[in-house]
Amino acid sequence: MPKVKAQSVYGITATPNVYRVVGDYHEFVVNVRAMTDDARAIEEAMNEALREDFQGIEVRVESEGGGGYLYTPRDSRLVKLASETLNEVGLEARVVEMAGASDARYFSPLGIETIDFGPIGGNEHGPNEYVSVKSLELTSRFYSLLVRRLISS
Repeated sequence: MPKVKAQSVYGITATPNVYRVVGDYHEFVVNVRAMTDDARAIEEAMNEALREDFQGIEVRVESEGGGGYLYTPRDSRLVKLASETLNEVGLEARVVEMAGASDARYFSPLGIETIDFGPIGGNEHGPNEYVSVKSLELTSRFYSLLVRRLISS
């Protein structure tokens, strides 16, 4: 198990994404998500997990397609101000980790505080995808107030 910078309620996940034959070898691409910057630790953990059943396999870790993981401490200035702002617009502030995708993963590894907050909807990327108009209005109000707080504090 690789050492991680922060614990995730999701643990370390590995999701098979692609299988293809390339020339005379088989390529199997797995998306591994772990809160670590140590690609070598991931490579070693994958080799250990596969060694017994797959002899002669080559494991190579590449950082394609992602930028890292989103991690902003709960006691950060941004999280505190966002929580206060959510309460001001009448929403309960709950700091939670959730699955999903976000461009924040490109900023967080650079030490830039990031949060994810957006409108409520459903059927993401599927038929009849929708978003609540009221939640769009609340989201707009939240970010407007949050930016004012960030500038003035």
